[in-house]
Amino acid sequence: MPLFMIHSLVISMPIIVCAVFAMLMLLDLRGRRERYVLAIFFIVATLLYLGHGIFFSRILPLIPLSDTIYSFCNLAVYPLYYLYLESVTSDDIRGLRLRKTIALLPAVVCSLAIGMLYLLMNDKDTNLFIHSYLYEVERSELTGMAWWQTVAHMVTKSIFALQIIPVVHFGSRSIVKFNQRVEASFADTEGRSLHRQKVLLWIFLATSLASFICNIIGRQWFDSSAWLLSVPSVLFSALLFCVGREGLMLNFSIQEIMEAEQEEMPNEEKDSEASDEVSATDDDSVSAIEQSDHLLQIETNRTSAKDRKMEHIVQRIVDEQLYLQPDLQLNGLATLLCTNRTYISDAIRKEKGMTFYEFINDLRIQHAQKLMKEYPEMAIYEIYTQSGYSNYPTFRRNFVRFTKSQL
Repeated sequence: MPLFMIHSLVISMPIIVCAVFAMLMLLDLRGRRERYVLAIFFIVATLLYLGHGIFFSRILPLIPLSDTIYSFCNLAVYPLYYLYLESVTSDDIRGLRLRKTIALLPAVVCSLAIGMLYLLMNDKDTNLFIHSYLYEVERSELTGMAWWQTVAHMVTKSIFALQIIPVVHFGSRSIVKFNQRVEASFADTEGRSLHRQKVLLWIFLATSLASFICNIIGRQWFDSSAWLLSVPSVLFSALLFCVGREGLMLNFSIQEIMEAEQEEMPNEEKDSEASDEVSATDDDSVSAIEQSDHLLQIETNRTSAKDRKMEHIVQRIVDEQLYLQPDLQLNGLATLLCTNRTYISDAIRKEKGMTFYEFINDLRIQHAQKLMKEYPEMAIYEIYTQSGYSNYPTFRRNFVRFTKSQL
């Protein structure tokens, strides 16, 4: 294959990946805000690598425009991925708008500064800056607007290196909180939790360090060889492909969690509590001390009754083996037990010191271990399906988690 074709292929690879996923996201938004944000991420990433392509193809007349757009995109891609994670995990829409403004502000300011400097530079200064700083093909002392352009580019590189730290920190924190809310409502978290997105976030950290090193070395260093250029090109193309694939496969977000959490307390429990309040305050004939003792006794009885009810709820889950139902959800369990999701969650936490997810899956794994012991000839497929699991990977992951041993 001719060298120029290899060079063109290497340059175009990340552009094609980003453009394809941007188009797929826009064609299948489904009214989901996270897909809209991810589509913007891929559009910006497409422009970023298009800027790379113009640089490495040495289309010099386009450099001022492409370099300005590149500066914006370079500082916007990581914040946009963070905003994508926030759109998946956060129900604070008002706060999300504020975070969008703050996250993208450095990109806007730096690109505007670079663009304005290009407009203020004459042709001689522009060519000198491009050849001396961007390509380093000649060593010349930069002065005036060209010197300020150098400063603007160095500031941009520094911000790029620094911004990944808060992106990874706050992005990881949002994912952890989201996964906790998933485990509070669903016994089966497969396809709902964001474990793979967290891994991708840490890969972003590694690739950002690689990008920073590339920026320090200078993009012109990779221009000398198509094979050198292929290393970051393939690396980033693979990462972006994984991001796009996970984005297309993700059909669960904070929207579904909020729908699951919006459930009112049954009327009978409200009525019961109301009647207790009435009985506590209606008796005007007793003295203040007697009334105080009476209120204390009612509160003690109420607490004792509540504790017994919580214990009864947890025992019913165990005795009736409700944990063996596939894809068991807290709402469904609340319906079966004629109570509400908050009451069950509190009962499990108080009686067992576990989350809903931990309690149900711990019981499932205990059931699976019992089957293994009593029926050693039973196929693994029968064991995990009879234990409430729909697939082997989920069963295996929970088995390792709750038994601290391998299958």
